[in-house]
Amino acid sequence: MINSEINLFSICGFTYMSMVSGEEKYLYILVRIPKCGSQTLREMVGQGAAGSSLFRLPQLDIEPDVNRGVVKRLRQQRRMLKGVSAYGTLTEQGMWKKISEQAKSGDIVSGHIAFGRAALPGWKLRYITLMRDPVARVVSEYFYTREGYLKRPAWRKFYLKGKSETAAKGSFTDYLEYLCEHQNLYANTATAFVTGSRTHPDPFAFLQENYFHYGVLEDLEAFAQQLSEKMNAKVSDEIWVNKTKTKKNYSLTDRDHELLTILIGRDIELYEKVVESISQQN
Repeated sequence: MINSEINLFSICGFTYMSMVSGEEKYLYILVRIPKCGSQTLREMVGQGAAGSSLFRLPQLDIEPDVNRGVVKRLRQQRRMLKGVSAYGTLTEQGMWKKISEQAKSGDIVSGHIAFGRAALPGWKLRYITLMRDPVARVVSEYFYTREGYLKRPAWRKFYLKGKSETAAKGSFTDYLEYLCEHQNLYANTATAFVTGSRTHPDPFAFLQENYFHYGVLEDLEAFAQQLSEKMNAKVSDEIWVNKTKTKKNYSLTDRDHELLTILIGRDIELYEKVVESISQQN
């Protein structure tokens, strides 16, 4: 019989009760970086953790956008409220409390969430993420944002300003110029999600130290093989991959290269180190 004891602790104003025992309680936390095969990541981990429950999260901003207008802030608040209300609460803190109470060891928590955001004391968090060539990610995001704006009715375009409007009405270079003008919100997205900070001094070392598993979208075979070994379950790389419906071929200009170095230089360095580490493991 395993010896155990009950501990009480408090976070965010709520009191939690956890059972401490010889068996580790853990959850898989999927850090889904935008336009990096998010649904593919969720499907693959779901295969490895068959029979587990999936807790979906609303989109949680890495940092508040102090420059966004009233309408945009209200839309974000509405999305957040819709997401947390699925857990019978009106706040993010209440959502984490519900997940902590309802989850069982081996369950999955999935969302566009940065490292460190999950408020789940008493649980061992096994972080997993999937990255993508940073330049390809930004190009994909541009066309995705552009198409999203153009397909909306005129009345909805009225409040889609900033990034969305720039993508729809400007060139890719214009889009990069806008993102570089707002680096506090858009620079080094992968680094921001992986570490919780856009300016982390060594994101690759952080990734190695804090993540249960990681990989790249361009090598799903290696990602699946290594994940299978770690989860002791069969994970296939031959699954549906979500893609922007309209694929575009785009040749980068010299100005694009300059702007991308400014915007995602840290992400590029992180990606290259991850690819190198994967090749050394194979």
